[in-house]
Amino acid sequence: MKDELDLEALAGAAGIGAVAGLRSMAAPALVSQAARTGSIDLSSGPFAFLGTQQAADIATGIALAELIADKLPGTPDRIAPVSLAARAVSGAMVGAAVYSARKRDPGPGALVGALAAVGAAFLGYALRRTLTRDAKIPGFLIALAEDAVAIGIAVTVLRCEADARAITE
Repeated sequence: MKDELDLEALAGAAGIGAVAGLRSMAAPALVSQAARTGSIDLSSGPFAFLGTQQAADIATGIALAELIADKLPGTPDRIAPVSLAARAVSGAMVGAAVYSARKRDPGPGALVGALAAVGAAFLGYALRRTLTRDAKIPGFLIALAEDAVAIGIAVTVLRCEADARAITE
């Protein structure tokens, strides 16, 4: 593994970490699907399990359940301690995975992914609260838009990672 920091790979870790801050399980599900299809290479490292069909199926199922649960009135705020911790862990895992896909030590990716997840969680919370309270936009519509933004960011990051892989091979 290369030791020097790779700013482009760190940007990918930050982007996918931010997705985890918005939708904690969408990020691992999309990373797992990308690894399963070979878009990113996690085959020879600590995140190889993410590239299995079983991991992709489980993560996708949980992510779909999260997308539904997010719209329910009793769902806790994303900045509640347990929710925030789960987002930080998810962000660390996917950040490390994306960073290590470039044959880098996963540590910096984990740190950047976790920090991005926490930041995005607070930003998403504040934006959603402002739009529902002040702009009177229904929370359900904001949640759907947030789903689209999270998935769009993830797809963009993972396409960039796939393109970077294609260039280096």
